[in-house]
Amino acid sequence: MRISRSALLSDVGQVRNNNEDAALARGNLLVVCDGMEGIEAGEVAAALAIETLTAHAESIDRLARAGSAAAADHRKTVGEALERAIQAANSMVFETAAVQHTGGMGTTLVAAAVVGAHAVIAHAGDSRAWLWRAGGLHQLTEDHSVAMLRLKRGLITEAQLATDAHRNLLYRAVGMSEYVDVDLADVALADGDVLMLCSDGLHGVVPEATIAELLAHPDPNEAARRLVAAANQNGGPDNITVVIAHIAGDVPGNRLCTRQKLLRGLYLFGELSDSELAVVAHYLDESTAPAGATLAKKGKRGDDFMVLLDGRVRVSTGGLQLVDLGAGESFGEMALVSPAPRSATVTVLEPCTFLILSRQNYDELCARRPEVGIKIGGAMLRTMAERIRELTGRIAAVERALRGPSKG
Repeated sequence: MRISRSALLSDVGQVRNNNEDAALARGNLLVVCDGMEGIEAGEVAAALAIETLTAHAESIDRLARAGSAAAADHRKTVGEALERAIQAANSMVFETAAVQHTGGMGTTLVAAAVVGAHAVIAHAGDSRAWLWRAGGLHQLTEDHSVAMLRLKRGLITEAQLATDAHRNLLYRAVGMSEYVDVDLADVALADGDVLMLCSDGLHGVVPEATIAELLAHPDPNEAARRLVAAANQNGGPDNITVVIAHIAGDVPGNRLCTRQKLLRGLYLFGELSDSELAVVAHYLDESTAPAGATLAKKGKRGDDFMVLLDGRVRVSTGGLQLVDLGAGESFGEMALVSPAPRSATVTVLEPCTFLILSRQNYDELCARRPEVGIKIGGAMLRTMAERIRELTGRIAAVERALRGPSKG
């Protein structure tokens, strides 16, 4: 997959006197920064961050083009390179503020690196990354705003989020402290996809349905112009910056739509938002196996949870066939909790493609994004509880049958 065409457009809007946004589109690297409102020299912070990312662009681009994009390890390596670049930007902004601007400086930052058939996303703040696919718009990042924290804690509803008084108050951004936590995410790409990065002067002003409609334009430059115009028509209360990248390649969009639907249908991931599912995707490996291959062997330690994208496998134990699994089905989730020996053997009946979440990657996911790990763990515990209740009921029924009818 590759970026076939891209566009970058920034506008001061209808209210501000200066533009505190900055952006970059170079090679496989896209970046948007938004200097923080109310903090001295926001435009300086954004410019310094972009200057630093520009200095790292060539090495990130070179790394993105190397290795296998299907391997989570390679995508994690690119994510680590992005994170190092953002930490360097954070140090530059923080140290400059200490010397020149006693009031402090800060900027949001969202970056995307196209890595083969994937895009690795890194961000801090409330500038966002979006994916447009076949008319649908998917948010790939989660705002680091106090309003979002209030939503997670149940203090406000989803409907109140856009108008909450704390929606523009950030608890995380580049330059606010000596170190910044960076969220990493991942999205598989298909031919015809559109990646968009933008500041809140766009996503906070233009409805998502309108953004999706305008991103459908075949010319990214025209789409950018129309998006900026829509924000200005809605009052343009803030600076507006958008970076758009059209994706071309040999992966059909319907295949990835099916993959997304399969992941969404898994009980472990059913409660995750689009942005949280993108976080999980950053830790997934994709692999294939021919007919006759053994994916798991009874008695041998297993560390992987596997999801079938296509093909068919058989689960058996002691020569007894337990079940056949197909696309959208999974096995091995207990390996994420404890690396115990497998309780059954899994053999490939038809050539299959599958996704793997290793225990090591799951542990790292939980460490970096505990709220996502808690959702997955909670879903697992609920399902295990249901299975235990079902098994207890079966045991009770067998015991009643063995005792025979009670005497009246």
